[in-house]
Amino acid sequence: MRPLRRSSGPLAALAFVVMLGAAAALSPAPADATILVDNTSSAAGPNQNQQTLTWTHTVLSSNAILIVGVATRQGSAPSSVTYGGKALTKAISITDSDGNNAATLYYWPSSNGALPVGSASVIVTMPSNNFAIAAGAESFTGVYLASPIDATASNQNNNSAMPTLTISVAANEVVVDALAANGGISLPTPGASQTPEWRICSGTCDGGQIIGAGSIDSVGASPLPSVTDSWTMQKAEQWSLVALALKPTPTAALTVAKTGSTASSAGGLIAYSVLVTNAGPSAANGTAFSDPVPAGVTIVGTPACAVTSGSAVCGSVTVAGQNVTSTITTLPANASVTFTMYGTAASAGSYTNVASITPPSGVIDPNPTTSSLTTVVASTGVTKTVQNMTEGDTGGSFDNGKPGDVLQYVLSFTNTTGVALPNFKLTDTVPASTTYSAGTAACVTVPTGLTCTPSYAAGVVTWQFTGGSLAAGATATVKFQVTVN
Repeated sequence: MRPLRRSSGPLAALAFVVMLGAAAALSPAPADATILVDNTSSAAGPNQNQQTLTWTHTVLSSNAILIVGVATRQGSAPSSVTYGGKALTKAISITDSDGNNAATLYYWPSSNGALPVGSASVIVTMPSNNFAIAAGAESFTGVYLASPIDATASNQNNNSAMPTLTISVAANEVVVDALAANGGISLPTPGASQTPEWRICSGTCDGGQIIGAGSIDSVGASPLPSVTDSWTMQKAEQWSLVALALKPTPTAALTVAKTGSTASSAGGLIAYSVLVTNAGPSAANGTAFSDPVPAGVTIVGTPACAVTSGSAVCGSVTVAGQNVTSTITTLPANASVTFTMYGTAASAGSYTNVASITPPSGVIDPNPTTSSLTTVVASTGVTKTVQNMTEGDTGGSFDNGKPGDVLQYVLSFTNTTGVALPNFKLTDTVPASTTYSAGTAACVTVPTGLTCTPSYAAGVVTWQFTGGSLAAGATATVKFQVTVN
């Protein structure tokens, strides 16, 4: 593909000609995907007594769309237009007020599936066999295939030398037009902002024939309310003009950033936080999030999604085995969401977690990324000592006791996860051959901002910490007593 020209010159009239040729790239757009001309072709019938017109068009690139413009003499649009045996969809059509010249634009709909790469026949079929036909086909890449057309427009006149119309547009769109005019004059010249893609005349181009022409007009990155397309003809004639605005494929610069516990202890909490951001320029509603938690890490609780910035809307978060997934319902430009999840690893080792995102269908992420975090799990983050209160010893990692002695256990938990831990709890099982001393479960060291609530049930002592978070590196200390049986 080559840069789109912005000037044009006269072309000679052609009779029953099939023209094939690669056209040009439109000016690059800094935002959404750039719409490029993949290839062009055109053909015209030999006389006024045609019911069909067939020619070959070659699609050079995948993910393309085909636009066909048809000019007919006798005042009727085609009954059908097909490519490779599949019907195209009519986008816009108009006939001049005298009922002579009709201009029509068709496009390859997404319901046909992907436009195949390679050559196939374009077939224009008219209601009867008394038509003059001239037509052109243009394939484009970079178009939003799910919903390719933003706007259409048409105009006609039965005695004017300058066909013209105005069409509503948005940034980075491309206007495609098709002109039908009486024969007997030189081929028309498009306006200064337009690039001619095809210009051809049926038969010998005398007064009873039809001139067909098509151009493209790039809007550019700055949003405009409308664009005016025009053609200049040799003299005043009857004409019909139609146009459509192609939408570029939306682009969303998506990033995923994982933070969390770089260190933990066997059985201790591992925290993961994943920030998904859309820097735009387009929305990425329906972005898929995936975070396979590594083998050996057991997911604790329910992973959650929260809006971090902008007007994003989280979707539900699903856990299937080790895989945490979600579809972000709404992710406009300059918005973000954060996924949080927790786990534990029973064994010491190194655990690497990789999160990824996939943009929704029809949206391009120019630089797809993943984000990983490695957590080194040590033996434990909890220390436990025992003291024989009856004998008044100083305590240690173990102690002796005889029936009736009171033992006090002290547990110290240090947050080695690297991130703050909100609303956590500690539990310990009352040792065998002992009986819990009612009311002895207590909170010894409670960091500022946290509330500690001890409880006992069915042989398990629990300390629930709420109201805040245990900062990375901070320590909470608790205790309880038992009597030796």
